[in-house]
Amino acid sequence: MIELDADSGLAETSSFQCQVGGDVFNTLVAVSRLGGKAAFVSGVAMDGFGQRLIRAFQSYGIDSRGVQRFSQGYNGVYFTALDAQRQHEFVYYRHGSAASRLHPSHLSEQWVQEASVVYATGVSQAISPTARACVLKAFQLGRAQGKLTVYDPNYRSRLWVHRDHAIEAMVEILPYVDILLPSFEDLQGLLDITDLPHMLEYFQLRDVPMVALKQGTEGVTLAFRRQQHHISAIPAPVLVDTIGAGDAFNGGFLWGMLQKRSLVQCAELGVQVASLSLGGRGPIAGLPGPQELAGKALSHYVS
Repeated sequence: MIELDADSGLAETSSFQCQVGGDVFNTLVAVSRLGGKAAFVSGVAMDGFGQRLIRAFQSYGIDSRGVQRFSQGYNGVYFTALDAQRQHEFVYYRHGSAASRLHPSHLSEQWVQEASVVYATGVSQAISPTARACVLKAFQLGRAQGKLTVYDPNYRSRLWVHRDHAIEAMVEILPYVDILLPSFEDLQGLLDITDLPHMLEYFQLRDVPMVALKQGTEGVTLAFRRQQHHISAIPAPVLVDTIGAGDAFNGGFLWGMLQKRSLVQCAELGVQVASLSLGGRGPIAGLPGPQELAGKALSHYVS
């Protein structure tokens, strides 16, 4: 989507800075900046904003062969602002956008064959029934081809008509998921479960092989093979903005998987990337490159 960002509250601001954002996109940028190869499946309406989106994909080294170019329609837009109390405001305009027109027929089996990891979030499922079907097809193809499948429910109540629809979308994809990357806060809203043990049990009973449960400043809890391992959060060297920290964690985790790190090392990488990402405004500016991860903070788990 196009992001229009203001430095004051939406009711007061007179200007916005134009950027590009979106949860999957943010994660792909994190992977690409660390040296991984990333490809995007989405839809873009080819107006001026669409041209800006395509340029953004290219500038971050993201393969956009899977991005459908539509001659008509419009691109999703969201507005962000920090009010006088330094609280974030968000307003989204994405219903009927080009990305929501994504359809299973737009997904090439060849793209899945070329991938090591298939990744998606619940936001892509939420924006339309056809996009939801496309996500399911991608994970089914990924499972059939022996690819690693990774999913973040990323529940956003405003995108769903009813919470039950979001649960149905998540449950239908779980049989094809190898690694789940939810956040504690999202699962509280989605499942109405308020404690960590019952959250992990919910997915254990549904045979999800591995869960990395993000808990903000409390760190991350890994659950796999009936074992648990907790990784503490790393205080941000510079704290500017918390937007996109979960996406940054996912990017660091996925990059670790591409480097064939252990699950614990992948989670530690995710925590480090998320911590560094907090030093920039918005979800992209603070994402680190490999040189920023080469210091002492990472030396105990990067060979």
